[in-house]
Amino acid sequence: MKKVIVVLIIAIIGVSALTYMVWKGLSQVDFKKLTGTIYMTSPNREGIFISTSDVVAFNPSKKVFSNTSYSCDSPYVNDEKTKLLGNFVDKIVEYNIGDSTYREIYKVGRMVTVESPKYVPGRDAVSFLRFSDLIIYDLSKNDIKVIKKISKHYSWTKDGKHLYYGSDLGISRMDIETNTSELVVSGKVIRPTLSYDNKLLAYQKPKDESENIFTYDLVVRDLESGQEWKRNTSNAITSYTFSPDGNYIAYMRQGGEFPYFFKTQRMSVWDFKSNKESTLIKDVGRAANSNFDWK
Repeated sequence: MKKVIVVLIIAIIGVSALTYMVWKGLSQVDFKKLTGTIYMTSPNREGIFISTSDVVAFNPSKKVFSNTSYSCDSPYVNDEKTKLLGNFVDKIVEYNIGDSTYREIYKVGRMVTVESPKYVPGRDAVSFLRFSDLIIYDLSKNDIKVIKKISKHYSWTKDGKHLYYGSDLGISRMDIETNTSELVVSGKVIRPTLSYDNKLLAYQKPKDESENIFTYDLVVRDLESGQEWKRNTSNAITSYTFSPDGNYIAYMRQGGEFPYFFKTQRMSVWDFKSNKESTLIKDVGRAANSNFDWK
């Protein structure tokens, strides 16, 4: 009788293990299908007190890092993958990806920081945030223009004529030429990010009435049909972006509870249509190292 029970237990454990392996395999993202390159500040594996602004290139399909000679925060690459833009304390810098030459594009001065530098599509211009002011700097005319006050995150359409931004009302779409806006998503939603074909919009919204950043869901919305895909996470998401083909979204998530700034992060990739998710990079480092671009 005892032998029968032992055999039964072993069989149950074996079936359970096999079931888990099959489930895990079906729920995982196939990394070989991931395209493009992820540009990010170097993963900080030494602990939260060692900061770095060195940029690395990460091949998501092979999960391989390549060192670069670039040094900046919030790396942002143009669509042609020939130039890389970033901020370094009080200035915006640009690197030629081909030969790694460097130039300083704009300097704001002491005690003032710039954030979220991006190329303006279709123009010889860059945009960035100075405090809460969205600014467009025309490089050819050496002209600075303050557009409006917005939240920390914004996203350009591929023609450079409109941008999506957050405010107390929700997420709006602005016509740059007329300086008029229309509300796209209402409520306490943050961090609008467009896919490269502009068909999808990613953002975060609170799970409940508390509106705590640790209880925000990641949402992807089809702008034409209105269909939504939602990702529930138990930890705060600090940044995210779409894959070049728009089939996946990569995001940074904290590995612990409050205070999230002092917790390690990991980068995950989410196949939102199939609801498959896998970890791309473990132990990325502190929250200050969270911004990245995928081109």
